[in-house]
Amino acid sequence: MKEIAPGIYVQSRYEGANLGCILTEAGAIVVDTPLIPADGRSWAEDVARVAHGKVLYVFNTDHHRAHIIGNQYFDAPVVAHEVAWKEMSSYREAFIERTKNIFKRQPDIVAQFDEVSIKKPEITFTGQLIVKKGGREVHFIYLGGHTPATSGVWLPRERILFTGDVVVVGEHPSLGQCNSKEWLEVLTRLRKMSLAAIVPGHGPLCNVEATQPISDYIRLMRT
Repeated sequence: MKEIAPGIYVQSRYEGANLGCILTEAGAIVVDTPLIPADGRSWAEDVARVAHGKVLYVFNTDHHRAHIIGNQYFDAPVVAHEVAWKEMSSYREAFIERTKNIFKRQPDIVAQFDEVSIKKPEITFTGQLIVKKGGREVHFIYLGGHTPATSGVWLPRERILFTGDVVVVGEHPSLGQCNSKEWLEVLTRLRKMSLAAIVPGHGPLCNVEATQPISDYIRLMRT
C-alpha cells in the first residue's frame, strides 16, 4: 500500500481495479475490493493493519466483478449507487461461473471462487452521500458515463478523487455499459476541478491531463 496523503492509501498490486483505504479517527473507509478471493483476504489484512481492525464502510465504485468480489472479507456495510445494488442483486451462480471462466487456465484460482458469495450494498445513494466522521469529510458522488452506477470518492480537503473506471491509465476504457455522451461530459467536469491527484480505476496515480486521451478515444469510437 502506498500512502498518497496522510491517512490515504492506494493499493494497485492486485488483479483487477485499484483499491483505496481512507483512515478516519473512527475507522477506515475502503474503496473497492479485489477480484481474486486470496487477494481479497490479503487486502482485508492490509486494511486491518493500518486501521487497527476497524472498518466503517466498503465503497464500490461500480458493480463490476473487478471491484466487488472481495466485499465479503470485510465486516462492514457496503455503500454503492442504487443501480449497483440492482445489478448485484441479480448475481447468481452463473455470475460466479462466468468469473471462473476468466481464470480457466489457472485452476488454483478457479477453486477459490467456490467460497465466494456476493455481498451486496446495504447503503445506496443516487446523487451524492456525504460522510463526516472521525475528523474527515468524505463525499461519495455519482459520476456516470462508464456505467449507470459508476461513482467516485471525493476528499475535498485533500483534493483527491477516486474516479472508478471513469478514468483509466494505460489501457482501453471499457465501453460495454457506457453512456459515451455522459462520459465525455463528466471528463470535461473533472478537467475544470481543482484536483491535487486522481486515483484512476486502473493504472498509476495521475492528474486531470490523463482524462484527455480518454475523451479522444471515446470521441473516436463515437465517430
